[in-house]
Order: sequence, then C-alpha cells, then structure tokens
Amino acid sequence: MQKITAALHQQCGYITDDIDKQAAVQNAYKRQIYAFVGAIRRLSVNEWYHPVQTGDKRIQNIKCSFYQYPVEIAFRVRKAALSFSIEIFVEIGKKQLRIDDFCRFDFLLERDHCYYQISPKSFDALDWFLTQCKLEWSTNETDELEIVLGKLDQWQVKIDRTEFTETETICVVPQVQVLLSELSNTFLKLEPQFVYDGIIVEGLFEPISKVEIANRIVNITRNEEKEKELVEFLQSLHEKFSNQNNGFFYLTFAEAQKRSWFFKSLS
Repeated sequence: MQKITAALHQQCGYITDDIDKQAAVQNAYKRQIYAFVGAIRRLSVNEWYHPVQTGDKRIQNIKCSFYQYPVEIAFRVRKAALSFSIEIFVEIGKKQLRIDDFCRFDFLLERDHCYYQISPKSFDALDWFLTQCKLEWSTNETDELEIVLGKLDQWQVKIDRTEFTETETICVVPQVQVLLSELSNTFLKLEPQFVYDGIIVEGLFEPISKVEIANRIVNITRNEEKEKELVEFLQSLHEKFSNQNNGFFYLTFAEAQKRSWFFKSLS
C-alpha cells in the first residue's frame, strides 16, 4: 500500500495546490481499493470470515460471504403533507431493501454476514447525496428537490418520482409495428412494438407499463390480445422464432437470405 500511495502522489505531481492534490490522491486511492475489493469478490474462495462483536462484547470470527455481482442504489421520492424526502434503497436482483438495513463501509454494504459492493455510478451518487443532503434530508421547496434529482440523474441511477410527478393512465387499443435492426453485426432482429397514444412500448407483455415522459409518469394499460396477435404472427414467419421468448426475434443474415425468406416475409 505504501508503494501505491507513493505512486499516486507522483501521478498527481502536476497539481500545485496541496488541498487539491490530497483530494486527488484520496480519490485515486479509493479507486485502487475499489478495484482490489472487486477482484477479491470474484475469487473462488469457499470460506470467508469477518470479526463480529458478540453480546458480551467479545470479538468473534464469523463466517461471511461476498455477493457475486455489484449492486445498484435506487432513490424514491416521498411526499408527506407539503414536505418531500428521499429514501434510499439497495437493489439486489429484483429485490429492493432499505439502505438502513445494512451496515455501510464506504462502497461496501453488509447484511446478515454477506458483503455487497456498490457499483461505481451508484456509489458516486450515494456518496454525493449523503455528503450534500444527509440520510434524513427533506425539503418543502419543489425547486430544491428538482435540483437534487437533476444531480442524481447525472449518474443514471433509478429514481422513483411517483409521489412527486404528475401521473396519468392510458387505456387504448395500440397500433402495432415491427422494428428491423442489426444485432451484434451478425443477426437480423425483428422487434414488435406497440404504440399507445403515441408512446412506443416494447418487450414482453406486462399488464401495466410505467413510462416517464418529461415531468409526468404515464401508466399504460397494455392490450394483451392485440399484442399477442403480432407476436404470434412473427413467430409463424420462421421455425426458429417459435423458441425465442425474449420480446424480439432474430436470425443470422445467412438464414434470413435462404430461399429469399426475408423478401418473401415482407411481401
């Protein structure tokens, strides 16, 4: 670590201000540690242990583990009377858990003897928010809330604005269309799209899709029968499509050209 610290000081030698140099070294040092922990997390180790203080205040080594993948941080706006606050959640797979259910060690979170490494963008957003706004932050000013949310948007983290943003519901019969594109420069991709009152919806069917547009949230009640018609039609175009259930269909360019399949399908 002493060699790393010396190297970082040397790399930041162009910075003349001592305070700025120290901050740059600390940030670089943190990145080194983050990469080091990430490498440890991916190791195939059967048993990890960490020190835990027991009820009688003794320190005991308890078995622990690392979650295999980085986790994301999500934010949710809450409204109570005329006041707004922001809650913070940890996304683990499809689950969202409150961040105060974890013990936090900078970019590491621990819960039930399992450690979770926060992704770089989520850590930057979380670190900024807790430094500038604190965990129990709240405001009565919508302009102040929008400034905070605008800053968090820079890290492209998930923000649930439902309680702050105007909401509307759309329930109409969709127009249907198919988007043709390339996939990995190897495949022809056919993606069914459904246009609800001018809003394009893609992907596998779900009863309601939530779309954020400007300063409003639109809840789209999807028409399963109409969507199913287009999907089943596309599946009928090629034998390989019947086993593809990803919300789109694909063929290699060579397969699409066999027996003029592509041109016959368009006719």
